[in-house]
Amino acid sequence: MLKALTFVGLLLLIGCAATTGPVALPGPADIKITPAPASLPADLAAFSGTWEGTWTSPYGWLLSRLIVESVDTDSARVVYIWGDDPRGRFEGGWSRNRAKVSPGGVLEFGSSQIKFKFVMAKDKTSIEGEREQGGIIATVTMRKVGQ
Repeated sequence: MLKALTFVGLLLLIGCAATTGPVALPGPADIKITPAPASLPADLAAFSGTWEGTWTSPYGWLLSRLIVESVDTDSARVVYIWGDDPRGRFEGGWSRNRAKVSPGGVLEFGSSQIKFKFVMAKDKTSIEGEREQGGIIATVTMRKVGQ
């Protein structure tokens, strides 16, 4: 009996360990990050690259990634990637967008239904994000990855 319980316990541990690695997110195969021009203000240039974080909202947690492929004084080309909804309401996906950038390190994109806004931290090591849809606001702190 003890051997059977030990075996079941090991199976449970192995199953748990298999699900605790990095989460794969969908995304396009043609990502190309162009370094920001040297003349660009530091609070905008810092956006260039890949950012990752987990949104918090009344509906749960959602892993996401923001890739800023290019940025200049007026706009940025971004890829926004999201994971599977933890409650199973939707699958992960991605979209490529033209974002508006503003002095002070602000990046915004979206539609009339869903709006995203990211603000660069003063130390340029993280960005604070808001996602607004139907009056409900989710928030995220993203950190730069892979660079």
